[in-house]
Amino acid sequence: MTVSLFIAAQISQASGRRNNPAAVRKAIEKSLPLLDSIRGWGQLPTLESDAYATGQALVALHQAGGLSITHRAYQRGVNYLIAAQAADGSWAVQSRSFPFQKYFESGFPYGHNQWISAAASSWATMALILTIEAPVNLTDR
Repeated sequence: MTVSLFIAAQISQASGRRNNPAAVRKAIEKSLPLLDSIRGWGQLPTLESDAYATGQALVALHQAGGLSITHRAYQRGVNYLIAAQAADGSWAVQSRSFPFQKYFESGFPYGHNQWISAAASSWATMALILTIEAPVNLTDR
């Protein structure tokens, strides 16, 4: 089971206990030690941090678990994502999958790693977008 799936499963299970905030907090606290020394999450506890697992974990912790974007762990993950971002705005992640279809180029960078890197860039972007305050619509006032 990947780290981010573990986090989501723990929070989901805790949330199913009649919206028990204490159970959700406990699930979040169980997930936070999975941050590695580089300040992000890896896809497995034995792997280094990457943008896919870090972005996915941050989104799960925030949206399902209510972890504040100002929490130290969330900020550590954000700092990791910013440091790992390539000059073109994408994130590179090494593929671990066994090739099962004929290779072709999508136009996204990183060659054989383009598909996981595109997904990683999506997760990382979603995690970072959560840190932006919603603009005030002046026409609604």
